[in-house]
Order: sequence, then structure tokens, then C-alpha cells
Amino acid sequence: LSGSKTFVGRLALRNMQESERWLRELAGELHRRYCEDLAEHARSPTKISVSVAWGTGTSAETQRVRSASEYQHLYQHASRQASLDLGRNGSVDQIVRAALACFQRWAPQT
Repeated sequence: LSGSKTFVGRLALRNMQESERWLRELAGELHRRYCEDLAEHARSPTKISVSVAWGTGTSAETQRVRSASEYQHLYQHASRQASLDLGRNGSVDQIVRAALACFQRWAPQT
């Protein structure tokens, strides 16, 4: 299961509270899909990965990016993974806590 959201330019997340709000929203979507997958295939995720890019790029600059090297010039990237055992009764809060633990490893303290 995967989910993503991009916040570019004036929509960029500026603090931990905004980031947590969107992590919760994404976790809700992932949880809904986890429940569907569990019912259909009797399986649940065992790992969570949080990836974030940040930098000085504007929406217009991002749209003009044609290569990975151009993207890397505008943005820095970090990715963290952690074990996640949702089992048969996983909750949105479990997903949020795991995602926040990954995110907070490198997020600036605000």
C-alpha cells in the first residue's frame, strides 16, 4: 500500500503541526485501503516508509524539472523506514505513530 502528497511553493508545510495533520490524513487513507486488502487477501503491512523532499524550488521550477540531477539541485531528500505490525486489528493511530516516529528522526524541531 502506498500514498503520497506533494506540497510545493505556497502550499509547502511549514511546521510540525501541519506535517502531523497531513500524516494523519494520509494514515486514514492507508488504513481504509489496509482494511480492504486485509479482507480480500488476509494480509497486512509489516513496514512503513516515510520519504520527504524539501528545498527552495517553486511550483514553476518543479514543473520544468527534466532530470533527477535537476531535481536534486532544488531539493534535498530523506527517507526513513520502521517496522509496523498492524495485524488483523490495526488502527489509524498505529500508522500515524509509526509515520511520526520516522518523520521526527530528521525533522527540524519546531
